[in-house]
Amino acid sequence: MKFLQEKIEKITKNQVISGVKEGEKIVLSNHFERLIFLSNNFVSAGKIKRGLEAFGKKVEILSNARENENESDKNLLPLIESVNKYISGQLDALIVLPCAAIIKFDIDGMKPVSLKVGDQIDFDTITQLLVNMGYERTSLASASGQFALRGDILDVFPTTSAHPIRFEFFDDVIENISVFDENDMKNIEKINAFDVYAAKLPLGEDCLFDLEGTKFLDEPKRINEEIEMLITSYKATSFFNHKYYQDFDNLLDKADFVFDNFNLLKGGYRNNMVGGRSYLTDFMALKTDIYDFKNLRQAIILFAGEERFKKNLESFLTENGFSYKEYVEGEDLEREVIYISSLAMPFSFSFLNENVVAIGCDSLFRSSSSTFSKGKHSLFYLPKIGEHVVHSFHGIGKCVRIERLKISDVEKDYFVIEYKKGDILYLPSEEANTISAYVGSEETPKLSALGGAEFGRLKERVKASIKEMAISLVEIYKERQLVKGYAFSRDDHLEKEFADSFGYPETPDQLKAIADIDKDMESDKVMERLVCGDVGFGKTEVALRGAFKAIYNGKQVALLCPTTILSEQHYRTAKERFKEFGVRVEVINRFRTTLQIKDILRRLAEGKVDMIIGTHRLLSDDVIYHDLGLLILDEEQRFGVEHKEKIKDRSRNIDVLTLS
Repeated sequence: MKFLQEKIEKITKNQVISGVKEGEKIVLSNHFERLIFLSNNFVSAGKIKRGLEAFGKKVEILSNARENENESDKNLLPLIESVNKYISGQLDALIVLPCAAIIKFDIDGMKPVSLKVGDQIDFDTITQLLVNMGYERTSLASASGQFALRGDILDVFPTTSAHPIRFEFFDDVIENISVFDENDMKNIEKINAFDVYAAKLPLGEDCLFDLEGTKFLDEPKRINEEIEMLITSYKATSFFNHKYYQDFDNLLDKADFVFDNFNLLKGGYRNNMVGGRSYLTDFMALKTDIYDFKNLRQAIILFAGEERFKKNLESFLTENGFSYKEYVEGEDLEREVIYISSLAMPFSFSFLNENVVAIGCDSLFRSSSSTFSKGKHSLFYLPKIGEHVVHSFHGIGKCVRIERLKISDVEKDYFVIEYKKGDILYLPSEEANTISAYVGSEETPKLSALGGAEFGRLKERVKASIKEMAISLVEIYKERQLVKGYAFSRDDHLEKEFADSFGYPETPDQLKAIADIDKDMESDKVMERLVCGDVGFGKTEVALRGAFKAIYNGKQVALLCPTTILSEQHYRTAKERFKEFGVRVEVINRFRTTLQIKDILRRLAEGKVDMIIGTHRLLSDDVIYHDLGLLILDEEQRFGVEHKEKIKDRSRNIDVLTLS
């Protein structure tokens, strides 16, 4: 929906716009049907996304980086999926971080292939076409970017669909097209046609700002600094080549609008705005400000977000002698009139020259509803041909093929699993829950003998080994229980200030986790706290609250994560969250040179680094802390038992917060 259409059209006659925060940026960019918004950091990107979604737009954030020259790099698949959804019209807006914005690719190479019932195409042609588009041929199309060919059936899991598509052929003619469930293989619905989009990002001279839509560039100074940092980091890698990356000046030239609060660019529109404030615990301040806004002859909009909060606002206004109207889209706003909107616009904004002041729902009420989405989980593991698998009874085998067999007039798929001495197990597809992926350290493990006896003996030996390791861990935990930890002090003012700087309302689960961590850290017992939650739960913010408490108590914090990309993301998030509080944050990963790492470790030992973030490198013997008080272990499930044992052994008397 368009909001304040006439007033916004006056402002957007200018390319450069200053004097704007998140609320103003959201309202201005929402005016356009399709848009690409280049944000300078992930926190700001999340705010823009949330605001645009409040106005009904479908939005995704692109934060992937090209780290090699492989066009089919699976790390880029989330970006490819989002770009395809935008091109196909499934998304209205893309919020882009600098690491994604500078990637060069060929837009023409992203054009879809249209397939419909009745089309004639031979299997060799369609197979080569899919391979050229970046699709991986597998035994089952169980994930985005895969396809499988069995008999007269072609299964494709497109990058724009939540489920795979099945094409049934009669000779070389497409006879049926249907959407099916990748878990139970059952058809969901029949369709007449489908556009298959690319599963790779072909090299070229285009970038995301060359896609159709209005382009916004947010804070050129910060984006330029971020791009310079990225290019410097990439130059440390062997594959770096300028042909893979766009430079900042080209992005700036392609931008339709630039939000420039640093006034680096001359001219444009300078917005007059009022500073935002929170009324969560002080509605009397809202009453005073409404009087002030009326005296300034401003139209006032209050965003309720939820029906129950709308009723609360109506009661408040009536009790304090204010008349009000309900905002109607397209209606002219009258000066000195209060409007109530049911939109869940979270952030406040103001355009004093256009006589509009709006208060976001986050400044008025704390919503209990979660704004985070849950991920999708498969019901069971589906092996690929050539993969080693572990059967719950028979043990380690190798999936050699998938056969469709007809037994007792029932036709279905069977996994053909090879065991020791060439013995074969035919496993019905509905029993896929009895096998799991082999995740051992050996690339080519020894196959078990079919029948389970040998695997049973192996399990007993493993149990004994696990028991030995468990005893060691129990001793460590026992010592941690007995040893006296550090009781962190509490500064309500500082903690409230840090909490208020968070860009989202906390969910009830987040608030409970934060309270539990506070209680643990303020106790003289060593903390051993596990925080579990899906992607999007907000575990990082929960951890940063604990980190902030440790740091203002004079202790150091270490955040250990399993991958380089994750460490870099955590580093940028922590830098952004702590930037107003003087916290010194550093990261150790392969984007840092040997000299940089040496300098960081020296300052860490001297106490000149408050928070260190890194991968397994933090477990090295040369990493020495001045006064470590809190260890945060992210994605705990991705660390091996040996790593966990080493972590616990090195942290017997410090607080440990584990995220999973």
